[in-house]
Amino acid sequence: MKRVNQETRVIGQNMKAMREMRGYSQREVGQVLKISFQQIQKYESGANRVPAEKLFLLQQLYEVPFSGFFDGIYPSSQSLLPHKDVAEKLMARIKSVGDTGFQDRLFRAVSALIPVE
Repeated sequence: MKRVNQETRVIGQNMKAMREMRGYSQREVGQVLKISFQQIQKYESGANRVPAEKLFLLQQLYEVPFSGFFDGIYPSSQSLLPHKDVAEKLMARIKSVGDTGFQDRLFRAVSALIPVE
């Protein structure tokens, strides 16, 4: 059985979308996970599988349900992440606020309104 498969790629794509929605660079996420940004690139591209302990840390960092990492693996599953285009527009508006503390509070407030699980 192949070690890297379509599921690995979907998990990586979801990781990348979550990172971008939160406004983190690959380097910043790598520092939190204590790995290189190159390893983050490999996870996000689906070249390498993500260890469970790294998913646990990412779940805490991104403040998302674990199921969000697996969103889209099964075609019949309902999406648990916000629609990408709406989320991107919303994040761009939040990032345009000059105060980073206020940006974080806005993100948390909006996140609380998005139904998950």
